[in-house]
Amino acid sequence: MDRSMDPGTQASTHENSAAPGLWSRKNAAVVRALAYIAKRRGKITAPRLVEWDDRNGRHLFQWDDALGAVAHRLYQARVFLNSFNEDRDGVRVKGFQSITADDGERAYYGIRRVIADDDLRARAIDLVVGRSETQLRTLKFWKLTPEQRAPILERLDAAMAPE
Repeated sequence: MDRSMDPGTQASTHENSAAPGLWSRKNAAVVRALAYIAKRRGKITAPRLVEWDDRNGRHLFQWDDALGAVAHRLYQARVFLNSFNEDRDGVRVKGFQSITADDGERAYYGIRRVIADDDLRARAIDLVVGRSETQLRTLKFWKLTPEQRAPILERLDAAMAPE
């Protein structure tokens, strides 16, 4: 398989998959799917991949209609909650923040509650910083010079600066 076409060393688990950890590179069905994508020169659409899985043993996705329907409704609920935004001090923010509490339960909290609760506020900020770090680490791939990094850092600083 052309390694330049594959997405990494291990795929993430996903709650809509048939089983946790299903999308590991150690899974033969995953290896076949990635080979199929590579044969297509690394280009695939979601519907085409679902069709491929349907024709090739149904190993990648949830094919039990009842379980799939439940998973889809949970997905729709997350999309619903993520669709609300508020303008706060000139900044557009999500109206609901998905935060993991001390008890390990992940729940959506209204932005007003997050602002008013120091612990939730700190957790929300930590999540934003963590996601940002993850995204920014991908810039290592491009092997940017200090001159190329400078305008990026300026943009980040400007984005965080108070008005």
